[in-house]
Order: sequence, then structure tokens, then C-alpha cells
Amino acid sequence: MDNSAIAAIENGTDERLARMALALFSEPGNTTTGTLIAAYGASRTAQIALGRDNGNTEDAALVAEFRQQVGPRTKSAQLEQVVRATERIAAQVIIPGDPEWPEGMNDLGVQEPHVLWARGNTDLLTQPMARRYWSSAHAQPPATGNTSRWNWRRV
Repeated sequence: MDNSAIAAIENGTDERLARMALALFSEPGNTTTGTLIAAYGASRTAQIALGRDNGNTEDAALVAEFRQQVGPRTKSAQLEQVVRATERIAAQVIIPGDPEWPEGMNDLGVQEPHVLWARGNTDLLTQPMARRYWSSAHAQPPATGNTSRWNWRRV
């Protein structure tokens, strides 16, 4: 199996890929993950999840809690699957700081999504709320390709 995604995370070379991994490894809105991302950035937080970094000594308890939460989910095969599915369905991966990132997400603080998967006109994400649609795939990244379970709502 190609482990290029894990290798990129281990090298700290791909913030977008690290955020994709963290979305796969942790529950949406997980404050422990968000706190570590705020302190270390997504790349280093993903390295901590994989056991390649231990964080700072003063954060040992937080790092231990984080690893307990995400440990069972840190499967490289799943990450490679999500990367391939994202490419297969031509989804755009949007992270904080991208022009398409909805500004309102920043109001969620450490509970903001780590990443958004989008298809189509991503300019709509920055439009007034009355013109937006959102989807939910039962807490699974849309990149899994399981579009039949999406629930679309106009907000």
C-alpha cells in the first residue's frame, strides 16, 4: 500500500493533508483536538496523533487524552482511502485561511471543523447565509464517496 499520505504527515510537509487526517481521526467539534491544533498547528497535531511527536512536557496530560481519543482511528489505510476518494470525486479540500473558508466557521474557536470537502462552486461558501446549503454525512467526510447518505438542507 502507498503510504505517501502518512509520510507527508510525518514530514510535516502538508497542512491540508494533516487536517484531512485529523478530521478522520477525531470527532467533529472535539475540543482536545482543536486545542492542540491551536497550540501546535495541524501538521504537528497529526504527528502527535500518530505517535511521531510528544508535544511539550507541560501538555503531557492533554496529549495522553488526545491519543486515547484518536488512537483507534489512526489507520493509514483509511487515510489513503479518503485521499483517493477525494481525488476520485474531484472534491476540493478547504482549510482555514483558504479564500473559500466560510468566515463564520472561525466563530467556533477550537470546535471549528479541521477541513471542509466541497464540490461545485465553492464561492457560494462565502455568500450570505440565506444562499447557502450544507450537507451532513453522518460525521463521515464526504470524500468517502458515500453520497447517497447526504442530507442537504437550505439555510
